[in-house]
Amino acid sequence: MSIAEQTKQPKRQIGQKNSSKKQMPKRERQEKTQKNILWIFGGAIGVAIVALILALVFNWYIPDVRPLNKVFLKIDGREYNMRYFMDTLYTYVGGGIQAYYYIDVIPDMITNNYFIVEYVKQNGGNITDKDISNYIKERGLRNNEATRDIVAAMLASQYLQNEIFKPEIGNSADQYQIMAILVESAEDVAKTIDGLADDKTWEELAFNSLNSYSKNNNAKIPWNPLPIITAPANLNSDLLNAVLTDATIGDIFSFYDADTTKNLAFWIVKVTAETNNPNNTVATRQVSVILVGSQEEADEVRAKLADGGNFAELAKEYSQHEASKDKGGDLGQVAKNDLPTIIGNYVFGIEAILDIEGTDPAPIGQISEALRDVTENTPTTGGYWVCQVVDFGANLSLTEDQISKWINIKYDALTTALNKSNESRVVNTFTDDLRQYVHDHA
Repeated sequence: MSIAEQTKQPKRQIGQKNSSKKQMPKRERQEKTQKNILWIFGGAIGVAIVALILALVFNWYIPDVRPLNKVFLKIDGREYNMRYFMDTLYTYVGGGIQAYYYIDVIPDMITNNYFIVEYVKQNGGNITDKDISNYIKERGLRNNEATRDIVAAMLASQYLQNEIFKPEIGNSADQYQIMAILVESAEDVAKTIDGLADDKTWEELAFNSLNSYSKNNNAKIPWNPLPIITAPANLNSDLLNAVLTDATIGDIFSFYDADTTKNLAFWIVKVTAETNNPNNTVATRQVSVILVGSQEEADEVRAKLADGGNFAELAKEYSQHEASKDKGGDLGQVAKNDLPTIIGNYVFGIEAILDIEGTDPAPIGQISEALRDVTENTPTTGGYWVCQVVDFGANLSLTEDQISKWINIKYDALTTALNKSNESRVVNTFTDDLRQYVHDHA
């Protein structure tokens, strides 16, 4: 080998060796870069997943799903959660705006159903899971716990109707045709009887009746058995049952009924403070009220207030306003449109809606005169009946309509009695937050 060749060969070897050294770090760098890209990409995906999970938790699970597990009612220790509530609402009325009108009554409906099913089972009714499943399948209903309870209650109601109520009612009953007007005071009784003596008709005088059924029928109450005539939806007077059975046909008589309801109210009102939110677009004032059923009672309360009586204590003693009486009549901060018209006009002034600068708003601390309210939205108890038995028929045949009405009356009376006797078994925890949840998701 020539010297030249010997000289070139090491150079090639050296060159080859150097080339190898340069290639290895490059490969490592590529691998490292790839790993970094994978880590960055994986981290980005991880961050995105975490962000998605957080978004789902805060924007969906917490506001929409978690409330479904909250309990709003307990009966005998059985817990009813908001998922059950929504299923019940859907089964009865579906979604949409019509559902809003049922929100506050759903807990009562569930309670009624529970005790009706229990009552029927205790009185010979046999409601099986197979019967419930068949009913649901035949009608294409959703098969969930709430629907099954509703169907059980429907089957129980059918049993009550066919096996208990109809046999009790029979096919005939004593029936009456009467005249009846409800008035406020003994003075009004005298005026009514004097009017009849002066040849005024019942129809003419019925305009002043404080009972809607009497007023709408011009005082002439249709032929019916007494339980229908005196039912809550009609004359609403248990006492009238006993009085009419002893009455003589043609005689005009009167009596005081402390438990009947009438469409007449007297409000005694006191504004206790201005709005506590001056930035509110709608003005509010803090208001206390006492609701009574007659001018005489209103005068009695006002006299005690004038002698230094405590408004809150008198509200607890006299007021028939269930929402406020236990709080001493305090309604809290209210806007004009939150109040009955006659109270709103007194508190805020005749023209005031968005501000308090209406015509003569009530001064803070002033006790109002007795504000007479004749709307049907504020019934009170206690009134005088003026009546006459026009005709009586013993053991007259009942129509299907009469039987149906009588069954409904019996059903309502039974549910009322069951709920009252079992109050201690029920715990209602339906809060305003849960109510708002239903409103937003119905």
